[in-house]
Amino acid sequence: MTSLNITNYDPNVLKADLIKFLQSNPEFKDFNYEGSTINTIIDLLVRNTHYIAYMANMTASESFLDSAMIRANLVSHAQKLSYKPSSKTATTVIGNILINTEGVLAHQSIDIPKGFAFTKKIGNTAYRFITLDSHSATLNSDELYEAKNVVLKQGNFITEKFVYKNLDIEIRNKNVDTSTLRVFVSKPNETKKQEYALPEHIISVSKDDFNYFIHENTRGTYTIQFGKNILGKSPDLDDIVTIEYIVCEDDHANGITDLISVGNIGDYQDIKIEIVTPGFGGGERDDLETIRFIAPKIYKAQRRAVNNDDYQALVMDLFPYVKSCNVWSGANNINPDYGAIYISCSPKGGYGISDSSKDEIKNTLSKYKVGVTRINLVDPTNLFININIKIDYDSDKTDLSWTSTTSQIVNNIKKFEQENLGVFNGKFNSSKFMQEVVKNTDIEMIDVEKTISQSLPITQGLNTIYDFDFANKIEPGSFGIVSQYVVFDYNSSKDVVYDRNGIVFLRSTINGKPKDINIGAIDYETGIVSLKVTILEGDMLTVKCKTKSSNINSRNNIILKIGNISVNRG
Repeated sequence: MTSLNITNYDPNVLKADLIKFLQSNPEFKDFNYEGSTINTIIDLLVRNTHYIAYMANMTASESFLDSAMIRANLVSHAQKLSYKPSSKTATTVIGNILINTEGVLAHQSIDIPKGFAFTKKIGNTAYRFITLDSHSATLNSDELYEAKNVVLKQGNFITEKFVYKNLDIEIRNKNVDTSTLRVFVSKPNETKKQEYALPEHIISVSKDDFNYFIHENTRGTYTIQFGKNILGKSPDLDDIVTIEYIVCEDDHANGITDLISVGNIGDYQDIKIEIVTPGFGGGERDDLETIRFIAPKIYKAQRRAVNNDDYQALVMDLFPYVKSCNVWSGANNINPDYGAIYISCSPKGGYGISDSSKDEIKNTLSKYKVGVTRINLVDPTNLFININIKIDYDSDKTDLSWTSTTSQIVNNIKKFEQENLGVFNGKFNSSKFMQEVVKNTDIEMIDVEKTISQSLPITQGLNTIYDFDFANKIEPGSFGIVSQYVVFDYNSSKDVVYDRNGIVFLRSTINGKPKDINIGAIDYETGIVSLKVTILEGDMLTVKCKTKSSNINSRNNIILKIGNISVNRG
C-alpha cells in the first residue's frame, strides 16, 4: 500500500496524494474519484488537513521569539527573558517657568500646581504639555517669579481610582506612558496616601516594601500587580488605589521650541516658559523587531554590564526615550582611552539628548558596570554623503520626462537612505545604491560621484582646534572647505584651502605675496582631520573629501546620511 505524502500541503497536490493513496487499496482501486460524493468527501479531507497543517505551523511559529508575529505572543516570550517592552513615550520639554506679577512682590514664592498646562498650535494640530509635579517659583533678579528646569510631558494628565479587591488593576488606555505612572494607596475616607514604587529588580525587595509591578497583557493594555506580600506589601481589601499617568497624544512634538500657558496661576495670567531643552523622546511603543532584537540581549546581560552588548541592552531597556544607541570601548578610539566605555544615543525624535538626561544615563549605568572605570556619553555626529549623478537620458527610449526621471531618482535615493542609513553602524554599499537609484526610470547608463562632508560649530575670533572624523580612508588631495561666508584671519578664502602629503594648507596673501600656511593635518588611513585655525566670521565650518573606497562605513558615534543630491545629464 502506497504511503501518504505529508510534506506538501498545497491543496491540489494533497488531493492528488489522497486519491493515489486510496487507489493503492484494491477495494477502492476502481472508484470514480471524479464522482460527486467521493469527490466532495476528498475535498473536505483536503480542506480539513490544510487547516490543521496551517494551525500547527502557526502554533509552532508563535512558540518562539524568533518567529512569533502576534504581538501578545512576542511580548510574552520577551517577558520570560526579563525584558518589558517600552510603552508609548510622551515628548519631554525642560524649561524655566516665569510668572509676572506686575510689580506685586508680596509672596516669597508662588506654587505652580501639578498638571499646569502649556500648548502650541502648529497647523491644525494643538500640542499640550503639562507639569508632572508641583513646583515653587521664587523671585529672581528681574522681579519675576521663576521655577527652573521644570519637566513637562506632552499629553493629558489622567487620575483613576480603584477599590482594591485582591485583583490585578488594568490600565485600559493603550497610549499610556508607563514611565510617568505613579501608584498611591490609601485607606477609605483617609487623605494620607502611601506611594508604591516600581523596583528595578527583585534581588533586594522584601515583603514589607511598597512595590508594584507592571506588564503589557495579551490585550495590548497594561496590568498593575502588587507584591502578594512576598515581593512587596499588598494593599488591604477595600483600600483605595489611585494611579496617575500621562496619556500620549497621537502626534509627537519632538523639536518643539516654544509654548504658551493655558489658564492662570492664582490671580496671575502673565505666565511664560523659556525652553531650555526642546522637545525630545516622544515615540511609539516598541515594535515587534525591536522586541525581538533587545530581549535576548537583556537576558544575556543578566542586569550587569560587562561588554558592549550589555550596555546597549540596558540603555534600550531603562530609557524608553532612546531610539537607538551604539557602545564601544575607549581602547578603540583613535586616541585610546583605556578603562572607559563610550555610548552614543539617538533619541526618539532625533533632536539630541539633554545634559540632564546624559547624567541620568551615566548614573544609572554606573550601578551595573563591571570592570569599567568611566562611562562617557557623546552626541551622535552626522556624516553626509553628497551625491552628484550624471545620467544618459534619451527621451526616445523612455516615456518619462526629464523632470519625472530626476524626481524618481531622488525618491529612490531617499528610500535607500531610509532603508540603509540614518542609524549607528550604517553602511553605504555602492553596488546596492547603483541598483536602487535607477529603478523605474528606464535609465541604463549612470555615473555617480560622491563626497562626504561634516560640520562643526565655529568659535569666532579664537585660535581653535576643529577635529573631524570621516571614519573612512581619504583620497589624498580631495580635502576642501564647503562653508560659505567663512572669513579666516589670513586675508584668504575657502577655495584656497587644500591638502598635500597629509598637511592642510591655507593659501594667504601677505604683503602682496602668496604664502601657504599650515593649519592642520590629515591621516589618510584613519580619516581623521585636525585643523587649528582662527575664524573671524561664520557659524558652521563644513569640510569635505572623497573616500578611497566606493563603499562608505560608519563607526562609533557617526551616523551616515544623504546630503546634497544633484542629477544632471551625462
